[in-house]
Formats: sequence, structure tokens, C-alpha cells
Amino acid sequence: MNQYIKEQKSIRRLIPSYFVRIASLLVISYGTIIRLHEYIRNRSLWLDEAFVALNVLDKSISQLLTQPFDYRQAAPVMYILLTKFLVLIFGSSEYVLRFIPLLAGIASIFVFFILVKRLTGGKGILIALIFFSFSTMLLRYSVEVKQYSTDVLISLLILYCGLSFLSIRFNLLRALTLGAIGACAVWLSHPSAFMLAGLGLALLYRSFSKKDLGQIHYWCLSISIWVVSFGIFYFLSLRHIEHNSELRLYWAESFMPVPLSLQEAKLFYKLFLGMFWEVGGMRFDFLGLFLFLLGSHSVYKRDRKVAILLLAPLVFTVIASFMHKYPFKGRLLLFYAPVLYILVTEGLVFFVDNKLLLSKAIGSVLICVMLWHPIVIAPKHLSSSLFHSEEIRPALEYLRSHFKEGDDIYLYYSTYFCFKYYAENYGFEDIDYIKGVQGTHDREKYIRDLSRLKGRGRVWFIFTHVQKDERAETNDEEYIVTHLDTLGKQSEHIQSDGASLYLYELN
Repeated sequence: MNQYIKEQKSIRRLIPSYFVRIASLLVISYGTIIRLHEYIRNRSLWLDEAFVALNVLDKSISQLLTQPFDYRQAAPVMYILLTKFLVLIFGSSEYVLRFIPLLAGIASIFVFFILVKRLTGGKGILIALIFFSFSTMLLRYSVEVKQYSTDVLISLLILYCGLSFLSIRFNLLRALTLGAIGACAVWLSHPSAFMLAGLGLALLYRSFSKKDLGQIHYWCLSISIWVVSFGIFYFLSLRHIEHNSELRLYWAESFMPVPLSLQEAKLFYKLFLGMFWEVGGMRFDFLGLFLFLLGSHSVYKRDRKVAILLLAPLVFTVIASFMHKYPFKGRLLLFYAPVLYILVTEGLVFFVDNKLLLSKAIGSVLICVMLWHPIVIAPKHLSSSLFHSEEIRPALEYLRSHFKEGDDIYLYYSTYFCFKYYAENYGFEDIDYIKGVQGTHDREKYIRDLSRLKGRGRVWFIFTHVQKDERAETNDEEYIVTHLDTLGKQSEHIQSDGASLYLYELN
């Protein structure tokens, strides 16, 4: 009888474990499928992607290494060079340009699974996986020509290496190995510097806390290799970004203020809280912050060196933002998304693991509230795209088939960059188009610019990434089209998602 009872208890313990394994496999599979689906769907490049693509295509390898990027871009040199090598071998299609982000995005899911399993011992692993695999931000940047998906993968690999090296004694070979890993990381990901700083601090804490001072020279060797590599990288590339006035102006409102006054404290709180919605996709961001703090406390009580490994990078990021060296906003914080999900999950597990029935009930409700958004949004990724799209290809296809000798093409100023990327594919040359001026905040510029088209006959107008002045009632496209109606006759209008094509007779 006792043996039977023991067997029944063993079965009851195995059922939840078996369910979690199957469910985790399904979540990982679905996360991979939606990334592949969005990749195969192959949206047209939009403005930000075109900026990166044109740098890759127009610059030589030596220029990419030693010169600042054009179009207000800041990307890790090694990421750009790897993309350049792929383009030289396989061509410059959207699939090739987006391959590294896709690879990093899919690999990140598996590394995250391994990391969470090791960090939590399996507790809350399914919750963390749902957060990570169904994240709209992580999915989006897994299929865009941007470096942020690579940032996430590098962060995860640094965290995994950190857990591994924090649990073993060092020797010369291990110190050199860790040094080489960090030295490569800074060339692949800008925010890897924050992750490595957190790892370095955790390693030093471990030595001092265990009074194992004989290990410090090994840690110092690894950190010295990181610093030397970062110094070379800074001299070749990063210094150009730091002195880029356009970039600094673009991100001017995204730097953390030192909260010395009430107004500064409010802005600090707003930017910090924004991380949970903009990066974490947590609809109830204030709950995300609460659970993050609770999870941080839980990890700190369990293992201080792991808490330092997870939390120190955020502290270094905030300090860099104080100094106006790194914006604290949106996609630039995506590298920290894995830690965000891990610590929020720890906060949820804290409630569920509590012996009090009320605490378990609160934990169950919180899990439902926090997972509601990612679970509800997940099926929509296969049925339709949730991302910003500027489908210029249908417009260019129509233009190519209806373009006549003597026609002119006028490009809205934001459209120029995507058009330049696609022009050769559709048989257009530089002489075929006119680049419009930027006049969002001074629309008289549009009037003067359009006046030179009088008497040109057939003129095609293409609009993507249309801007709007906050003071104006209409956006630029509506304003320009209204003015064109006074200059000539509109004979055709083609509309696609995020792109417009017009034909005007301006005789």
C-alpha cells in the first residue's frame, strides 16, 4: 500500500514536469515559426532598413571599418562587415540582408531557454519563454536589417558565459578564453560593454566575498583584454558615433536625467517605466516594474553574484545615459529584454511558491494578467503583420510597367533612400528621378520645389514614410497632393501599405 502511494505521488510530480516540457517545446517551436513566417513574407525594406542597406552596399570594407556611417546610422562594425560578406557572396536581396538578424533571433530563443533553466532550476520557465518567444519587439527585430537582434543574442551568450565562469575556478586558459569572448562581443554589439561590465563586477565580487584573492589576477587579465579590444573599437568606429551631432539631436529626449528635482525624477520614472512596455511589451508596465523589483530582491537573497550579473548592466546603462553617452529608450534597450523577462518571472514565481494560499491566488492572477497580452497577440503574427510596413515594391512594379519615355519621377524626400536601394532592380537610373526637398516644418519649400515641375508633362510621385508637422492639420503627402491638383490633373493613383504612387499631367 505504501509503495502504491509513493508511486502515485511520483506520478503527480511528473505530470506538471512533463506538461512544462511539452508546453515549452511548443512555445519554442511557435516562436521559431513566426520568425520564419515573417522572414519569408519578405516585406519591402522601410526607411531605417534602407539606411543600413545603403551603407553596406555603397561602402567598401575599409570604409566601413574606418569611416562614420552615412544617414545618421550607428551599428557595430562586425555586424555590418558580416552582412557585407553575405552580400558579396549571395547578393543584396532583402533575404540576404535580413539573414543575420533572423539567425540571431531564432538562436536567442534556444539560448534563453537554456539560460532560464539554469538560472531558475526550471521554475517559471514556461512563463519566461512565453514572454520571450512571443515578444513583438524581439520578433520585429529578428526580421529587420538592424543590429538589435544580434544585441540580444550577444547579451544572452555573455550571461551564459558569466554563469559558467562564476561557478568554476580560473586558470590562465580560462582567463584567456573569457577575454577572447568579451573582445569579440564588443565588435558585434555596442551594449555588450554594459553586459561585460556587469560580468566583470560579478567576478570581482566572487573573489572578494570568498576571499579568494589569488583568482583576481586572472579576472584582471580577462577584463584587460576586453578593455584593449574596446579601445581599438572605440578608436576605429565608436568615436565617430559619439561626435555625431545628428544622432545626439535625434535621441536628445531619451537620455536619463539625474533625478535631483521633482521634474527630473518624473522624467526618470517615465523613461524607466517605459522600458517595460516599449521593450518588454508588458501592457501593465507598473506591474512589470513591481515584479521586476520583487524578482531582483528574490535573486539577490538567493545568490548575490548572480544578482550583480543581472542587475549591474542596467545600472551601467543608466549611468551612461546620465552622461549622455547612451539613450535609455526603445530598441536600444532590447539587449536587456532577456534579463527583464527573467526577473519579472522571478517575481511571479515568488508569489506562486509561497505556502500561503492567498499568495498563490494572487500569483495566479498576476500570471494571467501579465501573459494575457503576449498570448492574445501571438496568433496574429501568422494571420497578419503587426509591424510598420512601407510596401514600395508594388508601386515600383506598377511604375516600371507604365513608365513611358519622357516621364519624370519625383521622390518625396524620405522615399529617396528606399528607391535608391530598389532602383537597379526595377531598371531605373539616376537621370530618371528628382529628389524632393525636406519641408515638413517649412512647407513653402514644397511649393517652390514643385514649381520647377510646371510644363514637365507626365510626372510620377512616390510617397513613403510620410511626415507630419505637429502644428499642421494634414501630413506632407496630403499637402503636396492638394497643391499638385492646382498645377495639373491627377490621372492615376496606386496605394499599397505605407506607400503611394500618383501620376500627374503637368502640361
